Amino acid sequence: MRVLLRVLASVVTVLALIGAVRLVVSATDPSGVRRQLAFLRAELEGGADADAQALFPEGYYFLNVLYGLTWVDLGHRGVEPERAADEAAWALARVESPAGRAPFEAGAVPAYGVFYAGWTVDGSRGTSQALIQRFLVDVDPVFAREQYLRFREEFLARPLGITPAIREYPHGVNGAGDVDSGPLLLGVSLSTTVVALGAARSQGDDPLAEALAGFGEFAGIPFSTPGTKRYALGLVPIGDAFLAWSKTARPWTVETPAAPDPAVSWWWRLPLLTLLFLIGAAPWSPVRRRIGMALWSPVRHTARRLAARRANG
Repeated sequence: MRVLLRVLASVVTVLALIGAVRLVVSATDPSGVRRQLAFLRAELEGGADADAQALFPEGYYFLNVLYGLTWVDLGHRGVEPERAADEAAWALARVESPAGRAPFEAGAVPAYGVFYAGWTVDGSRGTSQALIQRFLVDVDPVFAREQYLRFREEFLARPLGITPAIREYPHGVNGAGDVDSGPLLLGVSLSTTVVALGAARSQGDDPLAEALAGFGEFAGIPFSTPGTKRYALGLVPIGDAFLAWSKTARPWTVETPAAPDPAVSWWWRLPLLTLLFLIGAAPWSPVRRRIGMALWSPVRHTARRLAARRANG
């Protein structure tokens, strides 16, 4: 029994330590993104884009486009540029295939509709605003900085005072989630938060980008092998695609802007690190041992009495 308790205590401590490491180690390094792309390539070859189309109106399109764009961003950073070009071309060929065009009307103006032709979004919700902030810096850097700071002010939240995340609706406005935002928890959209990570990187807002990525690393149930990496156990590959794309974000036509005044500090991690410390230390605390002895003592006493009765007769 003691051995089992020690094993369980060790497992709890190790899991808490892993969680703490994920909170403090950068989650945006290219090696991790490349392993995500290896997972996504295998999923695409297995038909994940067709599966995504059954879940989202543009699922096939998004999954392939995000895979290709992530490779383009890595190539711009000098990570395997020749392979990056080949992988991006492979993804583009899938987008331009009959399956890629099938969800869109060929007779629309422009052909196959504005979404297919230009990937244009509008609206004032977090989902669309995060996408706009990702691209706007390449259109007008000065205006983009103004809009990004307003975006942070209107949509950045700290649910329960613990971790930075992005709301689907501005502060003071409530609404329901949908297929784009996913379910909302305390007003926060996980998909919007992932896309906002890319917007933060495009604006040089490394503190916020690292905070959003760090919490995703902590809570996203990442699973790694020597060659691949996936989140949420790999059950929703399109989520992995958005995350990989956001981690590699950078402006394409201008230099990355100077960092804005930080909206979060490194110390946002402190409540979670404290919680993890308490969880990891609890199995070894004197209080735990006293409680364990108090709970185990009646059982042990009863077992001795039964053994004595059997011995006497």
